[in-house]
Amino acid sequence: MTSARQIFWSLYDQLEDHQIDGLQLSEVQLIIKSISPKNRSHWLAWRTGEKTWKGLMDYPEVEQAAQDATPPAPGVAPDEEVTKTSTFIRMGQVTLPEDPAALEGTLNIEEINTLDRRSSTRFQRNLSVLVVGPRGERFTSTTVDLSLEGVQTADPIPLWSGSVFSMELRRGDERLEVKCERTPKGGNTKFKIKENPREDLLRKWLLG
Repeated sequence: MTSARQIFWSLYDQLEDHQIDGLQLSEVQLIIKSISPKNRSHWLAWRTGEKTWKGLMDYPEVEQAAQDATPPAPGVAPDEEVTKTSTFIRMGQVTLPEDPAALEGTLNIEEINTLDRRSSTRFQRNLSVLVVGPRGERFTSTTVDLSLEGVQTADPIPLWSGSVFSMELRRGDERLEVKCERTPKGGNTKFKIKENPREDLLRKWLLG
C-alpha cells in the first residue's frame, strides 16, 4: 500500500521580504494566528504539488485557523502582531519582481526561487557534542548555535576528523548523529550539516 505524499508549505512575507520553507499545515496554522489581521493580506503561500503562489488567506484551512485564533492577552490590542520567531526555522531573502503588478493574484514560483540563496535562522542552543576519529580519537564540546543546516561548536574540532565527519549531538537522554562538512570560512567551529536522518528531532530541539 502506497503511503500518502507528504505536503510541505512555503510562506512569503511581502512586507519583510522573507520566505519560510519546509512547513507543515499545523505550523502554517500557528503562524497565521501570530500575524495581525491587517497584515495577513501581505502573505503568500505555496504547497507541494502546486505551480503558483496564492494569498495565504485563499486557503480555507488557513482562513479557518485564523478565525479560530485565540483572543489577545490582557493589555494587548487585537491587531497588535505577536511574532513567534521560534516557528520560523527556515528563512531566506528573496528578490521581488520589479513590476508590483506581478504580486497581484498569484505569483509564479520561478519569480521567487531562492534555492541558491537560502539560509537557515540559527538558534542559540547548548547541546553536548561528541566526535570520534578514524583511530578512536575522541573530541567533546558543546554547541554555540544551531540550525537545520549548520552547527557552530564552542571549540575547534581537530583536523583528524576529516573534511566530512559524523557528529553526535546530545540533549538529555536523546541523541542525534548527523554528518557534517567543514566550510572554507568556518574556522573549524562552523560546519554544514550534510545529512540528518532525524530532521524532526532537530526541529523539536530548535523549537524547544
